[in-house]
Amino acid sequence: TRPYMREFFQQFSPDNVALCFPCHDVQLVEQANTTRATRFRNGEQNLHYVHANFGNRYKNCRTCHASHAAGNDRLIRETFTFGKRELPVRFTRTETGGTCLPGCHADYSYDRENPISSEDGEVADRPALVGIPRALYQETRKVAWTTHDINGREVNVPAGVGGATAIVLVSSEDAEAASLLGKLRMTAESVRSNAAFVVVVGGKLAEKKSAEIASAAGDWAVISDADNLAGDALDAHGWPMMVLLDAAGVEMARVAGDGDLLATRVRAYLRLAAGQISPDELTSELSPAPLPEADTATRKARDIRAARLLISQGKAKEALACIEEVADRTPDVQLIRAKALAMLDRPDDALQILNRMKADDAHAIEMTLIRARAWISMERWYQARPLLEQFVKENPGVAEAHMLLGRIYEHDQNWPAAAQQYKAASEARK
Repeated sequence: TRPYMREFFQQFSPDNVALCFPCHDVQLVEQANTTRATRFRNGEQNLHYVHANFGNRYKNCRTCHASHAAGNDRLIRETFTFGKRELPVRFTRTETGGTCLPGCHADYSYDRENPISSEDGEVADRPALVGIPRALYQETRKVAWTTHDINGREVNVPAGVGGATAIVLVSSEDAEAASLLGKLRMTAESVRSNAAFVVVVGGKLAEKKSAEIASAAGDWAVISDADNLAGDALDAHGWPMMVLLDAAGVEMARVAGDGDLLATRVRAYLRLAAGQISPDELTSELSPAPLPEADTATRKARDIRAARLLISQGKAKEALACIEEVADRTPDVQLIRAKALAMLDRPDDALQILNRMKADDAHAIEMTLIRARAWISMERWYQARPLLEQFVKENPGVAEAHMLLGRIYEHDQNWPAAAQQYKAASEARK
């Protein structure tokens, strides 16, 4: 539901990968040095920042990570596509760092506790790295807190009520946070679990939004955590998420996802904590139902909408990347490509697309404007001028046409006519 650009090289902008940041803190990429924002660091050097802010070779998130689900730790890809080649990532994780040996550079290692020095691109003192099973490097976590909620009441974690404690982490910038808590409350009530719930509202709007979010939490304790200290302590760097503790405070599970998915999965874990099902039955309850066939029509429509929005914002490069995987040749898709190419000063490519298309009334206006833009880019003013002059007579309310015609008159140094067209464009936009 949010943009996630597919272009391999691109300058980092939260807008280009907006899909990531309802759940992840953007500081993960924007802080050059940190001890908190990410575990992918060499000492305090943020290696996400290095990869996303490197010369003119900024890496897209999808270069190294799969979206939402993958077989590897931290959603690291097995391979990535570069041009027409499929290259391996070869990532190995250690207790305090890791190493990569992909197709784009030699093997480099990093270590959070004992930074690995480098000189002239060669990494020195590389430790001997072996694959470490998850059970060996991630010890059982035991949580013990005492804090206060937004009403000043003392909150103990674990709650000490003889049952489980569920810590629910939500983002203060998530418009669906209240809806999520409502669904979780319905789930908890349907299970009749004796788990105590503690809601942690993180992010920069926590102080402002906690009370509003608390209205959906009922009698659950709500903690404001603008600095994300709770998430750091739990090594939980995504929203929304629930961390379930047993009566002694030992972590039983952590579950992430949107409201419906989270509520569905939480139900099974709450039933386990309440002794209503066995661990084997938990596995059965969590087994996903067979997925329906991918709805390619829905995805195509979504990508087209996103590309049009980007075009309207003047982001032609991003729009082109957004629809590069839309394989069909419908007029809507072709016109987006043509307009983006014309805006990127590739008029020949834009005109080739238009020349292959059949003219029809539904797309005549867009085709005319793209053709005029391409001719202007090629300085074929003598062709663009009569085309646009006739167009604005027939379609006086199209602002883009007046703007393009104004550029032509400005080139001709016909200042009164240019001013008149720019004024008409302004009126058309009102």
